[in-house]
Parts: sequence; structure tokens; C-alpha cells
Amino acid sequence: MERTRYTRFALMASLALALLAIGCRTNAAGDYELDLEETKKAVAKSAAENPEDAPMKDATLKMYSAMRLSVTLHEDGKMTSRTSLAMPDAPPGEGKQDGTWKLDQGRVVISVTDGDTVCQVDAKRLRCAREAYNKLQGSYVLRRK
Repeated sequence: MERTRYTRFALMASLALALLAIGCRTNAAGDYELDLEETKKAVAKSAAENPEDAPMKDATLKMYSAMRLSVTLHEDGKMTSRTSLAMPDAPPGEGKQDGTWKLDQGRVVISVTDGDTVCQVDAKRLRCAREAYNKLQGSYVLRRK
């Protein structure tokens, strides 16, 4: 009798953990857009931590201010992003990129052909960092739409 209770408890605990893992994956899936105010804070922090890139701060903020970015993390692990950029001193540009995403130790890892972006999950935001030629352009924040 005791063994049956233990077996049932173990089975229920395993089921609960599996549902929790699925729930975590589902919670990150969805539509996101650039959070400009939080991105400005991330760029300022990165400029303070990387003095060699600090001279690029104003140009980076100007670029992010002119950018429209939307990212969709699909339930099946696929990712789609759309970017448009309209800066006064440059021709307008638009782009679409496909990739994949996964939840890894509480972080969202977005993979595209030119590398990975690692995002810390912060409530309804993803605080993202990726390798870039300067650290400022690799720091941005997405918020759930």
C-alpha cells in the first residue's frame, strides 16, 4: 500500500514537472516589439560598462529610435522577426528574418544564421544581448505586445 502511494506521488510529481516545463515554453511564446525606453537604459548601461564603445551611444540610440522591430516566438520553436528602419540621412530599409528559439535555463535563446541572441526573461519583457561589433548595438529589450 505504501509503495503504491509513493508510485502515485512520483507519477504525479513527474506529470506536474512536465506540465510546468510546457507552461514555461508557452509563456515565452508570443509577439514582442522593441521597448524603446528600456532599450535606452540598456544602451546607457552598456556604454558605462564598455568605455571603448561609449562614443557610439548617441548614434545607437538614434538608430533604435528610428527602428520598428517585431518578433514572434511561435509555439513550435520557430521565430520570425520584422525590422523597418527610417532614418533621415539614409534610405529606408526593411527586413525579415526567420530562425528558431528555445528556453534554456530560464533564458530565451534565439538562433538565426548570423548567431544567437540570449534574452533574460523579465515578466513581460525579454532583455536581450548578442555579439555585435560594438556592445551597444547588441543590447536591447523586447516587450510583449
